[in-house]
Amino acid sequence: MVRGRLVVTVLASLIASCASIGPATVPQDRIDYGSSIGNSWKEQTLLNIVKLRYADMPIFLEVAQVIAGYQLQSAVTGSFTLGNFTANLIDRLTAVGAATAGSTYTDRPTVVYQPLTGVDFLKRLMTPVPPSSVLFMLQSGYLADRVMPIMLDSINGINNGSNRLKRLADPKFTRLVELMREGQLAGAIQIRINAPKDGAESSVLIFGPSKVHSSQPGAGK
Repeated sequence: MVRGRLVVTVLASLIASCASIGPATVPQDRIDYGSSIGNSWKEQTLLNIVKLRYADMPIFLEVAQVIAGYQLQSAVTGSFTLGNFTANLIDRLTAVGAATAGSTYTDRPTVVYQPLTGVDFLKRLMTPVPPSSVLFMLQSGYLADRVMPIMLDSINGINNGSNRLKRLADPKFTRLVELMREGQLAGAIQIRINAPKDGAESSVLIFGPSKVHSSQPGAGK
């Protein structure tokens, strides 16, 4: 009876030690690491915007690599002895068994950071935002009165306000932003972007009829 229980205990420990812990960590780790990296990028971008506002040098630090390492080591040892340990009782057998189990769990994440410097830094800092990126954001539903004042310096010679140049926004620019916002709300703006393999991309804005119909009596008369 003792031997049977010992064998069952040893087998159960061996099976538990062979179970994999890797797949169970993927859903949680992927979401947690993604959220942490995304939030840190937002904070870093906001900090650099404030630095630029006060003529300070922005610094970008990229998360180049994330390695989540897990290690589980288990060891199980057992012994069983059957014999006659009493000299006076020849027909009596005595069973002695022992089992030892131990495990070690190690969580060893490795995050590699890489500062953005040199040519890559200058490209990202000095390269103007392409018009297609602005139009993509407008087409995705971002508000024109939020996107255009932040991302645009001028439109066809109509200047936006600039803290760096201490320049106020042209009233025509402000009015254009308002019209774009009204067109978004009315569903009357269509955007087409043509990006050929050879040649510069072109963007087309199409202003169609409003898709929002008023329910008030007498509307449209």
